[in-house]
Order: sequence, then structure tokens, then C-alpha cells
Amino acid sequence: MPLTVHWDGKILSDITRRESVERLPVLVSGYEVDQLLGVPKLNHGTSEETSRAVVSVLKDWGWQIGSK
Repeated sequence: MPLTVHWDGKILSDITRRESVERLPVLVSGYEVDQLLGVPKLNHGTSEETSRAVVSVLKDWGWQIGSK
């Protein structure tokens, strides 16, 4: 079943509420599927860090990235 991965960085208050941090909600959607996979914290919010965070969340859920 094909699924679509969605992500979008958001600036939110940290758990301590003393500073703002960038969070990256990562979701998948498809036929009868809407699942939040994770919301990792990003240190710099660069495109490289964002892509690593998305791949990491997918791997945590058991998805095989880049394998045949």
C-alpha cells in the first residue's frame, strides 16, 4: 500500500518553557492511514538535519530506507 510521508518544522516552546526550539512533526498518510510517527527536536533546522531526522523517525518505525 503506498503511503505519503509529510513533515513541517515548527518553532515551539521547549518543555522547560524557557526557550523556543524547532520541532519536526513527521506523519504518514494513505488509504485508511493517518499516523504521527514522531516529533524530533532539531538543533539547527538545516535541510541536512531535517532529512536525517525524517529518515531516523522512519527507521525507528521499522521502515527500510535505501535498501532493495
